[in-house]
Amino acid sequence: MRALVLFTLTVSATVAGGSTAAVLGAVWTGLSLPAATVQAAAVVVIAAAALDLADQRTGGLPPLAVRTQVPVAWGRIFDPVTVAMLYGLRLGIGPLTMLNAWIWWAAFGVGISHGPLAGFVVGAAWAITRSATTAAVAQRLDPTTSPDRMAALRAAGPRVLTTTAVLSIGGAAVAVVAG
Repeated sequence: MRALVLFTLTVSATVAGGSTAAVLGAVWTGLSLPAATVQAAAVVVIAAAALDLADQRTGGLPPLAVRTQVPVAWGRIFDPVTVAMLYGLRLGIGPLTMLNAWIWWAAFGVGISHGPLAGFVVGAAWAITRSATTAAVAQRLDPTTSPDRMAALRAAGPRVLTTTAVLSIGGAAVAVVAG
């Protein structure tokens, strides 16, 4: 049952994230808006990384998102597979849950600017990564040690975000030089 729930979560998140980005990519293309150049993408990534670092330091610049998890009532009303599907549909579209990084907006924006296929790939990659992370954490949950483990994860958050921001800025710089 656990494997089916995790599979359902991943598939529904991937469909939601990829499809949303593909539709927005089609709209972008249909409006004849320009695709992000390497330089424009680098600027967007650097801006997102800067916003992430500023939010990490001050807590005053959180990414645009609903900043809530799925309704707890779903777990009381529906069976586990249905809950996983609903959770995945929302999880796959970053801002519909808790989104802790502006870098999602950068990747999503650059992806959809290159059309439906690129949008789908970016949206699906996000959803698969986020689902895999959720599954990995869920696999290791132990009610007796979960509070301590979550505290350790929260404490590591700033280091992970700083590393991600630095790597994003570095990657953007390489793209600009190469482009």
